[in-house]
Amino acid sequence: MHRKILSTNFIVLKKTPYMESSLIVSGISPEYGKIDFLIKGERRISKKKSPEIDLFRIFNVEYAEKNSNIFNPLVMEYVRGFDRLAYYPDKLVKLLTITGFLLRNIHYAVSCKSVYSALTNHLERVIQGIASPVMYIKLAYLHENGLLSDSLSFSTSEEERRGRRVIALLLRHIIGERIPDFDIPDEYMNKLEEWVDSLCLANHIL
Repeated sequence: MHRKILSTNFIVLKKTPYMESSLIVSGISPEYGKIDFLIKGERRISKKKSPEIDLFRIFNVEYAEKNSNIFNPLVMEYVRGFDRLAYYPDKLVKLLTITGFLLRNIHYAVSCKSVYSALTNHLERVIQGIASPVMYIKLAYLHENGLLSDSLSFSTSEEERRGRRVIALLLRHIIGERIPDFDIPDEYMNKLEEWVDSLCLANHIL
């Protein structure tokens, strides 16, 4: 019986040594959510293997569908990386926190196209020196999973309407759309960060 071959882009979020020379590589794909790959022999030193599998690098992967959460890639071709993140150690620490959030909350075999776009666009902005809070990725997760509250808890209906408009524009910005003259007032940003954290807490999302 022939097994279906799946093909997708995959961004590496975690590497775990396995046995003497292999790795279990965890990350997310826009079409298939969280995926774990067993990369045999990847830890062996070889000049022919370049670039190596590393955090925040994107690969195009082909693998056979099976009843398992760990797959053996048939093809794993480098697409691009964000190696300049090394120049921003403070932002890298925050990124490692958000990758833990994603690996805990993104499910196997469940599409996460908005979150994937939010993450890759965030990485692009960071290496370009553009301000992009990691909170944006949490907001994309809440939106994609239908967990955004109907109320922003502003004191007046006018503030509520303005807040909704800001969030609608922000979600478009997060996934990579170009929004002309887009700027978020500090008052909304502070309120938004509190709101996102409260929604995560209410939904037991850690």
